[in-house]
Amino acid sequence: MQINTQLNESDASKLAYIQQQTNQDVTEVVKHAIDLYYQQLLFKHKNPLALLEQTGFIGCGEASPNLSVNYKSVLQTRLQSKYGNR
Repeated sequence: MQINTQLNESDASKLAYIQQQTNQDVTEVVKHAIDLYYQQLLFKHKNPLALLEQTGFIGCGEASPNLSVNYKSVLQTRLQSKYGNR
């Protein structure tokens, strides 16, 4: 697909700066910009649970099933075994 567009002075200046910093031609800059925008839109439309599952964060740790109930005593026991009574 061929794209023909006109840029205002501000956008043309931004494009020139991007090209100067990345040593890319206009086509590569536009492709990269489209990829970034596409990824942002995909991220925006996913729910938080799906994002956490996708990153592997959910289920990455192991603990006893009742840790949410007795976490204070577990933490106290571990700290005492590590540091003793202080």
